[in-house]
Formats: sequence, structure tokens, C-alpha cells
Amino acid sequence: MAGPDAGNRLNKQAVDKCLKPILMARYTAAPDAEDKVSRMLEGFNAWVKDAHPYRHGTANGGDVHEAPLDLAILSANTGMGFIRFLAGL
Repeated sequence: MAGPDAGNRLNKQAVDKCLKPILMARYTAAPDAEDKVSRMLEGFNAWVKDAHPYRHGTANGGDVHEAPLDLAILSANTGMGFIRFLAGL
């Protein structure tokens, strides 16, 4: 999804460089496609940033980043929504 040159990096730069053109091509006929795609990707990038500490932890590896249950459920549900959407690409 992030492109062949991004390795395993899922960040705003990879999303803008690789995913945005795919979405723009898919929705080019939609009214205000640029605005709609940009707004959706803002939400996706916010989720990626939000989930980052839970994917990697801290540099020393000793700290645990456990979200409160309600925030963890919200983040998981948001991520699953994006996965369902991206799976259709």
C-alpha cells in the first residue's frame, strides 16, 4: 500500500506519495475529488499517528503504551474501517 520504495514505512509521506495518486485515479470523476480524498487521507494519517506508539513502543523497549480500553476500541474500530476500505482498492 505504501509503495515499493517505502519498505515497511506507513507514514504521511508514504501515504501522500503512493496512496493518494491511487485514490485520485479511482475517484477522478467524483465532484471535488481532490477535497474528498485529501480529507479522507487526513483522517487516515491521524489514525496512523495515533496508532504509532502501540505499534512500536518506546526506544528503550521497557515502557508499555497501553491505551485505556475505550480509546483502544475506538482506535481498533477506526483502523478496521480503513482496512476494509483499502482492501477494496
